[in-house]
Amino acid sequence: MSHLKDIKISDKAPRRIGIVASDKRDKSCKVTINDLTKHRKYGKYIRRRTVLHVHDERNEASLGDRVEIAECRPISKTKSWVLVNVLKTATGVSHTAVDETGAEAPDVAHAPQADEDAVDAVAADSGSEETTEESQS
Repeated sequence: MSHLKDIKISDKAPRRIGIVASDKRDKSCKVTINDLTKHRKYGKYIRRRTVLHVHDERNEASLGDRVEIAECRPISKTKSWVLVNVLKTATGVSHTAVDETGAEAPDVAHAPQADEDAVDAVAADSGSEETTEESQS
């Protein structure tokens, strides 16, 4: 797809800022733009949401990132916007936990649990201390 490398973005092209809602496709992502508009007759503010399909050549954007996009020529049936840059990366959205060394952290759900006998023994010890205190008074 060499024809996609020559996408030119005009300086006057409309630019929008939104949040990445999906990044599952290769070289594409969905960006959601939330707006508040005032109703013409009643004056109440209404929430509007626009979902745009954006071309992301280098797969830079990830889920939850705040990005700037610009309008361009149609790339496909639904894509006519291109990613300009990532303004802010999402924090805490990581699907896998990674420690400082770069290795994946062990999954907590599969971690070995404490022995029930040891828990019962600790509970029995604390219970016997309470009974000795009551008998002394």
